[in-house]
Amino acid sequence: MPNVEIHGLGWRKAVALRKKVFVLFKNKPYVEEMVVTIYRTVVTNYKGDSKPFFRLVNSCQEHSEEIVSGLETLMDTEHGELKSFRLKKGNRKAFAE
Repeated sequence: MPNVEIHGLGWRKAVALRKKVFVLFKNKPYVEEMVVTIYRTVVTNYKGDSKPFFRLVNSCQEHSEEIVSGLETLMDTEHGELKSFRLKKGNRKAFAE
């Protein structure tokens, strides 16, 4: 499940950017599993300049480069590889159906 995190933006800008992310990937096979998480954080450099960014965290790396390439057209992007993601017990059929 690709998780696109948004860091360092105000709520309204982050929500608008979330919509752009889903539009960007709307025709991709993994979009139904993709989630966007908005963090209400302040991200600055040493001068105090705002430095918002995406962080892509996903357990399957199959489409990572494609996702990062798309995201970096919108904003700075960081990519971290997640070792695994485990569904809550009892929800495992959700992706199998």
